[in-house]
Amino acid sequence: MDSEHDLMLWKKIGNDDTASFDTLFSNYFNYLYNYGLSLTSDSEIIKDVIQDLFLDLWKNRKRLNIQRSVKYYLLQSFRRLLFAKLKENKQVPLEDYHIDQQETESIQSSIIHEETREMSRLNLKAMSVHLTPRQREALFLKFYKGMDSQEISNLMEIDVKAVYKLISTGIIRYRQIFKKL
Repeated sequence: MDSEHDLMLWKKIGNDDTASFDTLFSNYFNYLYNYGLSLTSDSEIIKDVIQDLFLDLWKNRKRLNIQRSVKYYLLQSFRRLLFAKLKENKQVPLEDYHIDQQETESIQSSIIHEETREMSRLNLKAMSVHLTPRQREALFLKFYKGMDSQEISNLMEIDVKAVYKLISTGIIRYRQIFKKL
């Protein structure tokens, strides 16, 4: 999703282009929402934080100078705002685990796919109870968002070695639990 196109949109937003702002919002809403669901099950707070993030972006569009990665900037800002909001509401982050839905070609295969996905999601959710919140977040970012270890390190504000350890211990724990099923 992150590309030269995003940086071009950002430059247009800096010049008060509302259509570019709408496009950026549309491109990243679901991405941020799904990431938020990996951190909390409170979908209303997630939606509020996304709205707040984009309102702040619009208000500060003249002062913000994103040159490296719009996607990374949005993820980092969203994560910071979400944790602040959860803390403000006395909620603990990392309560739920969300897996993106994928569209299928036919109604029949869609139904089968959904039933399988729901069973897998429930199994993963049940198994994820045995992981630490940081392990769940690292695994989600790695395998469901496709981020590399350095990006995860920067986003979670931990050392790259710690990311490797979280991911490897999480995978080992999943394997142990899966063998028991």
